[in-house]
Amino acid sequence: MVGKRSVLALAAILAIPCAAIAGEAEFTPITSLGDVLIPREKLPQGWTLLEKRLVRDQHDVNLLATVDIASKSFGVTVIEKACQPLTVAGQSFNVDFFSVKGGQGAETLFSILEGWANPGTPGDIQWGCVRWGNIIMVVSTSDTKIQQEVRSAYLSRLLEVLDAKAAGFLKQGQAVRALECYKFLDTGLKDLPHAYQAWGGLFQYQVKDYHKAIVHYERAAKEGGEMAFTLEEQWQIQEGIGLCAGMSKDARKAEAAFLKSLAVARKKPDKRLLGSSNYNLACTYAEQGVPDKTYSYLEEALKLDRKYVAQASEDPSFAKYIQQPRFKVLISKYSK
Repeated sequence: MVGKRSVLALAAILAIPCAAIAGEAEFTPITSLGDVLIPREKLPQGWTLLEKRLVRDQHDVNLLATVDIASKSFGVTVIEKACQPLTVAGQSFNVDFFSVKGGQGAETLFSILEGWANPGTPGDIQWGCVRWGNIIMVVSTSDTKIQQEVRSAYLSRLLEVLDAKAAGFLKQGQAVRALECYKFLDTGLKDLPHAYQAWGGLFQYQVKDYHKAIVHYERAAKEGGEMAFTLEEQWQIQEGIGLCAGMSKDARKAEAAFLKSLAVARKKPDKRLLGSSNYNLACTYAEQGVPDKTYSYLEEALKLDRKYVAQASEDPSFAKYIQQPRFKVLISKYSK
């Protein structure tokens, strides 16, 4: 049984009331390829946006043919297409974008494009291909250094736009809509900055995909490290892992994560964080049937914040304990 565990960690990331995160909502994509394209005034130094689309070579024709065939053969729907012809470091080429949907068919399309981009002989590489969620980008140059530069610039542009959209929704108090801005985040985004991995964890928690949420949180912790996050942010990530593991009924992972969050909270120290970590550990041990640790951590939480008196009294995690004299004495002690 999964109890009401404190969701302070998740709410703290957005600095909004917990209730705004916990509510149910329908999610729809709000990004388009127009968000990805870089305006002329924001091009990196040394880049030029060409006035006309380049004459397509044979490989570009093959690319379009592949996408067209895939959309019919693999059940893929190409929602949008876009192109920006560029000159970078003296090289002129196209950057093509496709926004697709179609589940496994989209995976097949991306696999084909990757295979064509890397036919086996290093000198034969004709383009670089990358996928961000439902967005596929193809850079028509064989220069791998430029491919990486272009890839990073467009990802940064997309995140810039999403940040601005999310900030606007947060100012309006629309937390769910703010999270929705990042719906394109998925576990395939290995090159995503660590801060956005934490956002991805929060979004996946909201839509109840706890496995993906844990992947995002753990990647944020691993790739960011202690130097990249403040103590509170480190705490938020470990609490996020613990909450998702608890909802997935992975008691050992939840226990390990909450112990880490408690260790971080003790470094700060902050009663809010300490109270949340202690309470979540109490819930975890209660569900595992470990009474001594349950009562020990619950009492620590109660000492730090009396709000846990009412919460513990109604929490399903403590269903087997509520009628026990030891539980009643503890609750009574901090009810006064």
